Amino acid sequence: MIKKKMREKSGISLISLSIAIIVLMIITGIIIYHVQDDLQIAKWKAMQNDIANLRDKISAHYAEKGNINEMLKTKYTNMTNIQQSGILNEEELSDTGSFYLINLSEIDNLTLNYGQDFEKLKTDEFSELTDTNIYIIHSTTHNIFYVQGITVGEETFYTDYTTADKDTEQIRLLWDT
Repeated sequence: MIKKKMREKSGISLISLSIAIIVLMIITGIIIYHVQDDLQIAKWKAMQNDIANLRDKISAHYAEKGNINEMLKTKYTNMTNIQQSGILNEEELSDTGSFYLINLSEIDNLTLNYGQDFEKLKTDEFSELTDTNIYIIHSTTHNIFYVQGITVGEETFYTDYTTADKDTEQIRLLWDT
């Protein structure tokens, strides 16, 4: 009698259980993929905020002192990744001006999400570093770049403007006009 009742009760078959698990795995994969995209976009936004903060501080310093020379102590020459991105304008690609590590110790009241490798770099000139967590600035255009870059999807961003922005107008700060 007990065996007969157990046979009459139908449960979930192995096939339907397998299908349910596969569907849940697909949904989980899609959610994880979208969360990773959101995290990458959040990192890009944080880099944009850093650059905006640096630009404001450097602009204020420039307005006060008329130059930013004390902020440009260390020359940076390895521009391979940034050049390959196509983001540099003609003036930055020419020999007009150079790229320099931004001396963050000269800037008061600045909080950044990135750029922490600044303290580790004590040499006067370096070029072998390619994937470094630092911000650099072009001495002529005053455009700021994050050397390590932030990758969102298939594209890596090095500054707060895009190649499309560069192509439509010359990227310059107000004090450079």
